[in-house]
Order: sequence, then C-alpha cells, then structure tokens
Amino acid sequence: MLQHKPVYTVSEIDFDVSGSKVKNLFLKGKKNYFLIVLPENKRAPLKMIAQEVEERHLSFASEKKLSQFLHSVNGAVSPLGLLFDTGKNVQLIIDRQIDPKEKIGFHPNRNDKTLMFNFVDFLTFLKKINHSPKYIDT
Repeated sequence: MLQHKPVYTVSEIDFDVSGSKVKNLFLKGKKNYFLIVLPENKRAPLKMIAQEVEERHLSFASEKKLSQFLHSVNGAVSPLGLLFDTGKNVQLIIDRQIDPKEKIGFHPNRNDKTLMFNFVDFLTFLKKINHSPKYIDT
C-alpha cells in the first residue's frame, strides 16, 4: 500500500506508481450506473461509451449515488467500492488499452492511499464479489 498526500485527479499524482495509471469515472445513464476505468491520459468519449452500454446519454453521477452504491466520495472513486454494491447497481467497464500484464492501483475508498494489484488478482477480487467487468475499446 502506498500512503501519499490526498489526490483528487490523476494529474495530481506526484509519486511513482509501478504499473498502469488509471482514472475511474462514476457515470449514470437513464436507469443504469457505470464505473469506467480508463488509462490516465485518455479522455472519456462519453457518446461512444454510451453506445457500448446501450444508453442514449451518460453523465457524471451524483455524489449521493456514489456514496450510496460504492461508499465513496469524489476524488476516491474506485472499483474496490464495488464490494459494497450488493444490489449490483453498477456495471464495471474497463478500457481494453489497460495492460493486464501491468500492476494496477486503486484508492481503497480514500484518496490518501493506493493499493497496487496484479491485474489477475484484481479480476479475482471482482469474481469473488460477483462483478464481472465489460471490456470496451475507446
């Protein structure tokens, strides 16, 4: 586990992360919620992602819904929060450009720590909490 000053965006990271640097976006469609994991330097093509997930429009979900479903706050959005989504309200979407051979790091629902995982271990976690990711090309 890496302890560091609180960071709210990927651009604020001023420490070394040995692995893929990613950003996590909590979005909503008309009825569904999505957690999108993208490479750090990639802009989120919301229209294209909306088509992939069969939604007409995507926008950022409210902090209230973020707290309700993932027990998190803005700046600490993380797939680790899916542990709390027992109602399966949130679909995890992972960009295919994220290298599964690299380690990947996520905040443990607080933005002053980062946990690093082998990608295969991250997938094992998702399987254990019954949250299969959908992979997309953005």
